[in-house]
Amino acid sequence: MLFDSFKELEVIYNIEKIEIISLLLEVIKEELNLKYDVFLELDENNSKIHFLENNVNNTQRSFRITKSRYKQIKKELKNKLHYYSVLKQNIYFKEKILNNVLVGEVISKYKGGYLIKTAYGTCKLPYNQIPLEKLKYPLEKHKKMYFYVYKIVNYKNIKNEIFLQNYNKKIIKHILNENIDKKNLIKIIYKNKDSEILVLLKNDISNIEKSIIINDLINYKINFSLIKNKA
Repeated sequence: MLFDSFKELEVIYNIEKIEIISLLLEVIKEELNLKYDVFLELDENNSKIHFLENNVNNTQRSFRITKSRYKQIKKELKNKLHYYSVLKQNIYFKEKILNNVLVGEVISKYKGGYLIKTAYGTCKLPYNQIPLEKLKYPLEKHKKMYFYVYKIVNYKNIKNEIFLQNYNKKIIKHILNENIDKKNLIKIIYKNKDSEILVLLKNDISNIEKSIIINDLINYKINFSLIKNKA
């Protein structure tokens, strides 16, 4: 057979069978320098493949792959499978964490900002993403903090570079939703250029819950207020 079983390739590259076949046909067309599209037919046991080429008048021409072409097609197929697999992983990776909040800690500085250790590797918090009035206060090392992923740059489908913000309203909403029941959280009011937050609640929460929120939102001044229902 030209290559390992479809099931084996599906497992190795986490790609569906129909995608593998599509890439295989693409490689064959390129390597054999065929003018028209190629398709294949499999026997019932998937043990034998018949390759056919569509001609201009919709007639079909069967052909074989010689031994001299075998190794090159197999090599190019695996290269394409690897590239396509990494590409899909990068797309999934972006969809999973881009525009979301994650936890991290400062481990060191680089020329343009801070390096942040997260579950997704080392990320960057650029100085230009920190409000000017806050830059004079260095971030504490190895303290758990929340960050917002505002950009992911991919280099040659090999490496993802993740860029963070430590001031973003989505961080505030994320932490409040983690610690306050949605039915109890009425409204969030931002004051003084978003540096102060007033949290309006239907029912009071414990001092422990308040302490957790204040500690997690260390970059902000937090106040809580109850809104009583009118009798």
